[in-house]
Amino acid sequence: MKKITILFILLFSFVVSSQLFAGNETVLGNWDCEVYVDMSYPYQLAFEEADGNLSGKSSRDGGETDLISVKLEAEKLTFQIDSPEVGVIDFDVKVSETKLTGTAGNDMFVGDLTCKKKAE
Repeated sequence: MKKITILFILLFSFVVSSQLFAGNETVLGNWDCEVYVDMSYPYQLAFEEADGNLSGKSSRDGGETDLISVKLEAEKLTFQIDSPEVGVIDFDVKVSETKLTGTAGNDMFVGDLTCKKKAE
């Protein structure tokens, strides 16, 4: 094989593997969010990483709660929040560099989710 072909294969492999095995950096930090179900419900999310494990908190109206079962696989983020008002809420989110979009809901409702990353 020619050297240029080998170089191209190595470069392509690096780019593909870096995207497949990228860490949690994309979601780390603070996000301004809203779920829309007949009206807008604003809140904040904060994600952090410790020892390769992703965790987070949600805050709204002065209260704060830990996120449950936080998982990021490729561009899909899933987690749950146990709300005293409506029970466990499941989040299914598509991740990009500066926004999160998806759904949040349970047996009682499903709403559209949008989040914008806060500037640091």
